[in-house]
Amino acid sequence: MRKALKEARAEAILNPTTENVTAYLRLQQETLQRAAVFSDAFRRTVWATPELDYTLRRPVGALAKRVWSDQRREARDAALAGLGERYGLIYLGHAGCAGCKVFGPLLRAFAARHGLDVLAVSLTGAALEGWPEAVADNGRAARLGLGNAPVPALVLFDTATKRVLPVGFGVMAEDQMAERIFALTALEPGRDF
Repeated sequence: MRKALKEARAEAILNPTTENVTAYLRLQQETLQRAAVFSDAFRRTVWATPELDYTLRRPVGALAKRVWSDQRREARDAALAGLGERYGLIYLGHAGCAGCKVFGPLLRAFAARHGLDVLAVSLTGAALEGWPEAVADNGRAARLGLGNAPVPALVLFDTATKRVLPVGFGVMAEDQMAERIFALTALEPGRDF
């Protein structure tokens, strides 16, 4: 069908007679009709076969999406509540960074709200906004594999595996941090929560 449509189109373009254009348009309409029949059969099959309906795992309708979002937020908050038992956050910044001046206090509030330990590392050695106790870099960023990372930078440190998991770079809102940390720690590969 595709080949016939392509050939009819080429013929209509090269020799645009009424007959050739009509033949192409009839084939195109037949193709569209077949696509519509397939689409209807596809939808009915998905509706009748729950294991094939992806929208049951990731809804698209407004009401179902709201329910899904509420459940995900509850799961995320529960995961964040127990996060400090295994993970810590490492925050890299420097005193002259405009983004760090905004992000530092925001991260302080986020960490306090979720009971998370944060090691604030100043790349310049100067105090960071919201983190007067920040420690000087002294090669820490390079040892973490973040020597040239843009700042502000936020990573999770997994105390069980000793792995560094980047959360993000640049200014992030609290909901972005929470969602990214949840995705890195609570979601198993292949799970569509």
